[in-house]
Amino acid sequence: LHTHPLREGMDDTNGIPTARSVDHVGITVPDLDEAEEFFVDVLGFEVLYRATPPIDESVRDWMERNLGVHPESTMRLVKMRCGPTTNVELLDYEDPTQREDHPTNSDPGATHLCFFVEEMDTALEYLSGVEGVEIQGEPRVAEAGPEEGQTFVYFKTPWGLQLELIHTPPD
Repeated sequence: LHTHPLREGMDDTNGIPTARSVDHVGITVPDLDEAEEFFVDVLGFEVLYRATPPIDESVRDWMERNLGVHPESTMRLVKMRCGPTTNVELLDYEDPTQREDHPTNSDPGATHLCFFVEEMDTALEYLSGVEGVEIQGEPRVAEAGPEEGQTFVYFKTPWGLQLELIHTPPD
């Protein structure tokens, strides 16, 4: 058993024993090719690998029991990285019971990725020029509390995935 570099020297008194970091965040997308292109070309991710697991009866049973998907589901995925440690796994399922709508931020299970940017105006100008990207309102500056001074704004991908930009000024 090899040790992940981020786990070395960490305390085992809290949380899942031996867990030291998040390996990846999984996001189900409606079109893997479109999402991969957006994550690479617009967001700057690097593809680590692509996979299409073979589907037979044992895999169908496993997917239903372990993933909670319809037994006739199929799936493709691409694992990618942004920066030195952030891994994202994009998943594209074909499932006869699949919903088409996206959860809103207030729905249980809703998620988003947040990107730290050095210059909010530059990042927003760039995203505003990307076809299909929707900037959601104006950047907001937190005026009090633990986030005081942070500027943040949400945006949506062409297929509706919600993402966020944040800038924290230096002390």
